[in-house]
Amino acid sequence: MILHPSLYESPKSRPEARRAIIVLPEIFGLNAFVQSVADHLAESCGALGFGLDHFFAANGQKNVIGYSDHQRGVELMGRVTGEKYVSLLKLGIDSIMTAYPQVDDIVVVGFCFGGKLAYLSGVDPRVQTIVSFYGGTSLAPDFYDNDSSIEALCKVRREDAKLRVLGIFGEQDDLIPDSDRDDIKDLLESAGISVRIKTYPAGHAFFNHDRSDRYDEPAAQAAWADVVDFLG
Repeated sequence: MILHPSLYESPKSRPEARRAIIVLPEIFGLNAFVQSVADHLAESCGALGFGLDHFFAANGQKNVIGYSDHQRGVELMGRVTGEKYVSLLKLGIDSIMTAYPQVDDIVVVGFCFGGKLAYLSGVDPRVQTIVSFYGGTSLAPDFYDNDSSIEALCKVRREDAKLRVLGIFGEQDDLIPDSDRDDIKDLLESAGISVRIKTYPAGHAFFNHDRSDRYDEPAAQAAWADVVDFLG
């Protein structure tokens, strides 16, 4: 089975599963961390697990960027518009559902920039569950069809009882204002979208075990448990 070239497929995937979980990276591409998350979620949830490189929308190739090359990730991030990402996501989901026609439940899990894109993923009606880890600038205007990621999600999926959203944040994250958490929750609730916000006593990127300067093991373990519980 040939999948879209932006995708990584976990060897832990359950080929018979009806649920597909798509993991979106930080700004470092489809690295070992993203693959490990897709592997863990596939195994823990009895699902198909994938990573999707959102930077494919910028340069047409699968990317792995070193943590020391932060500026390269920032440059590519600036080239990914909401419209480009949504088009790429559609191709990715189409590819998965062609390879696994029994799939009828799409979950998107994203980190940092991928967390912002995770919210936007919901404009595709096939996405039923969103988990966003510290999705920065999710309220920034003019990202997709003149709206922020959150505004676009609220507009397209208003009163959609099938959609569930989990937002995960570090209480000591100096990149995301505390008010963003409240505003995201308020906007989604006002749109009739089921949303849960979880915070942990940690900073930005606390979940990434490959970043020793950021990783917070107690917070990460607690978040793992909450995500698996949320996904059922």
